Parts: sequence; structure tokens; C-alpha cells
Amino acid sequence: MLSPKQKVSVKRPCPACGKPDWCFFSGDGQSVVCARVQSDRRAGEAGWLHSLSAPMPKFYSAPREDHPAKDFETIWQRLADRTPTGFAPYQADQLGVSADALSAIGCAEYREGVAAFPMKNDRGLIVGVRLRSRDARKWAIRGSQQGLFYGREPGERIIICEGPTDTAAMMSAGFDAIGRPSCRGCVDWTLAACRRRHVIILADADGPGRGGAYELADKMFRAARTLRIAEPLGFKDAREWLRASSRSEIECVLNNAEKYFPR
Repeated sequence: MLSPKQKVSVKRPCPACGKPDWCFFSGDGQSVVCARVQSDRRAGEAGWLHSLSAPMPKFYSAPREDHPAKDFETIWQRLADRTPTGFAPYQADQLGVSADALSAIGCAEYREGVAAFPMKNDRGLIVGVRLRSRDARKWAIRGSQQGLFYGREPGERIIICEGPTDTAAMMSAGFDAIGRPSCRGCVDWTLAACRRRHVIILADADGPGRGGAYELADKMFRAARTLRIAEPLGFKDAREWLRASSRSEIECVLNNAEKYFPR
């Protein structure tokens, strides 16, 4: 499990990408989770796991995406207006989620082969746009703030996920869901959006996912009406879980997750 104290910094940048942000060293100091450089070992939405004892792959930065304006409400609306009708169904088929869920989140086409997801603050204002390529590379339009992924105002119970596609997976199963940009991102906005609700934090079944879930739960305990932490048992993430399970099976796991109390 990764410790918050092991985040990369200017003095100790990520050995894989050389950047001072977004990446984490493992608690034992033997590996790093890089948000930019891919390996054959995923670490959930946090990135890819790299052993510090092995040679690091060469880093190719994602293309820089420039927009003259920083009004992301307008930027996203322009993308949405020119998105073909069949884009959401195509993406849904590729991702294993419903087209309605992707449309509710605001999925639009950035360019051929690249999906755009609006990132919002707790009041629903778009503060940035996350991009996702066909080969699952993720970056953002330049100037974006990290934000939350969600559609309509959630009801009394809400599932907190990692990333837009896992959020769409839970929405596809009929649940109200909200997505964080990473397993440790947007804590304050998540707290504000989920206040006085019955909250289930759905953690990816890996060290970073569990660490981020418990870190959020410690801060959310007094804000939520009830609080539970669940995992997609036997599956890497919510999308895999959805493909292999029925709504009733997912509901059973969520309902049987133990209520969380601070450690």
C-alpha cells in the first residue's frame, strides 16, 4: 500500500517519467506507480507499476493539447455539439458500459479515437476535460483542473469510483455514482458532493486503490450518513465486475460491505 508521504516531488521526481507530480513511490521504496509511463502491470487508475531495480522504459509525453480559452464549459460544449450521434454507442461497446451512462457523464469526441470527459467541481461547473485514447492513454486538455466525473444530481446513496469509465460502469448497473480523477484525487470536492448521503467507496483491488479508499474514508467519516468500503471481488475494477456480474450480484456485495469506522 502506498503512503501519502511517498508522493514524488521536485526534489525526488518520478524515476519513470521524471515529473514531480501525480506519481507515487511504494511504501517499501522498491517500486514506483507512474501516471504517465506504461508498463505491463497496471495500478488501477493511478497508473503503471515500475520496479526501481529494473531499467525504466523511455518516456514519451502525451501530446500537448492547447486551447486559447480556459472556459471549459464552452470548450466541452463545442466538443459535444460536433460529436457524432454514434460516438457514445461505439465507446460504450469498446468499454463494456452503457451508452446512456457515457452520455450522462458527458462523453464527447475530442478527435478520432479520443474520448473527452468533462471534469466538474462539487457544484457541477466544468473545470477541465480528461482525454482517453483507444489504447487507454489518459491526459487532459492543457489548463484543466482535476475534477469529478458525474451526471445528474445523485440520490440518497452514492458509489464513489476511480475515473470516468468505472463511474459509467456503476451507472450502467443502475447506481448513482461519482468518479474521482485518481485514487487520491479531489478529496474536498468529493466530500462536498457526498455530504449527508449513504456512501460506498468502491476501491480497485490493488494497493493504491485500497490506500486511497481508506484515506478518503478517514476524512469522509463525519460527512457521510453511513460509509462503507467495497471492492469488486475477484475483478480488477468496476468495468470487469460489470461484464461478469448481474446487478443483483453487485448489489449484494455493496450491501454486505461492512460499515466503516476510523482506524
